[in-house]
Amino acid sequence: LIFVLFQIKLQFSCSCYFLSTETGSWAEGRQDCRTRGADLVVVDSDEEQTFLSGFTSYSAWISLSDLENQGTWKWIDGTPLTLTYWAGSQPDNGGGDPKYGEDDCAHIRKIRKIKKWMLC
Repeated sequence: LIFVLFQIKLQFSCSCYFLSTETGSWAEGRQDCRTRGADLVVVDSDEEQTFLSGFTSYSAWISLSDLENQGTWKWIDGTPLTLTYWAGSQPDNGGGDPKYGEDDCAHIRKIRKIKKWMLC
């Protein structure tokens, strides 16, 4: 899964976004962001979700997880999840299949016109 998609800097509102060609896990994506002095994106408005939907047709990590408490989704800055853009049956905690384990993080993926969230 691509955690950031291609090397480009984009700006929206007061935020700057960096997309990279690197691939890896959610933890690796977050570490890559942190070494650059940033972190994975916190989506806090419909406008930002729409803006992020224009980046690419690939998947990218967002900072949403339930690592601390299974089933309680929050952003890495501690903000509780209020806006949701879950795709279809998500979150499904790995679909109940042990080979997938528990889903503890999320990525954004374009489905139709607006990107939706899927679990990893």
